[in-house]
Amino acid sequence: MATRSRLIGLAICAALIATATEAAPYVYPLNYTRIQGQGTATGTFTFDDSVIPNGAQSTPCDLTALTSFSLTVSGLPTSPSSTTFTKANLADWVVDRRNAGKFRDINFFMYSCALDLTNGDGYSIQGINYFTLAIYQGQASGTNDPIAVFQLSEGSIPALSHWGLAALGALLAAAGALALRRLT
Repeated sequence: MATRSRLIGLAICAALIATATEAAPYVYPLNYTRIQGQGTATGTFTFDDSVIPNGAQSTPCDLTALTSFSLTVSGLPTSPSSTTFTKANLADWVVDRRNAGKFRDINFFMYSCALDLTNGDGYSIQGINYFTLAIYQGQASGTNDPIAVFQLSEGSIPALSHWGLAALGALLAAAGALALRRLT
C-alpha cells in the first residue's frame, strides 16, 4: 500500500514538473542583424507561453500575453543616435509558434490597431516582413523611408517538445523506482 501511494505521489510530481516546464514566462533575446541602413538593435521580450503555447499565435491588438519588451537601437545616423522602445510604446506584436520546433514569426508594431505611435525620441518600429523590423524617424505610417532595417534569426520554440516531456517523465519515474527500491 505504501509503495502504491509513493508511486501515485511520484506520478503527480512528474505531471506538475512537466506542466511547469511547458507553461512558464519565457525571456527571448532579440539580437537583430542589420540588413539596411546603419545601427544595431538588441533587447529582450518576455511572453507567457501558457497563453501562447506551441502551435498558437498571439492575438491581434492584444498585448496581455507580452509580459515585457525592451529594444535598444544605437548607432543611428539621426539624432538622437540611440533610442529605446518598451512595451508601453507598442500597438501590437506577433509571436507565431505554429511551425514545428521553430517560430514562424516574431514582430512588433507601433502602427497598428488604429494607433500610430512614436517613442519619446520620436522614433517608431514596424514589422515589415517575417522576423524583419524597420526603424523610422517619426511615425511608421508616414511616407518616410526606414532609417534602418533589421532581421531577427528564426529561433527555436522555448519549451520541451512532447518527446522531451516523455523523456523527463521517464527519468523521474526511474529516479522514483530507484528511491523506492532503496526504501524496501
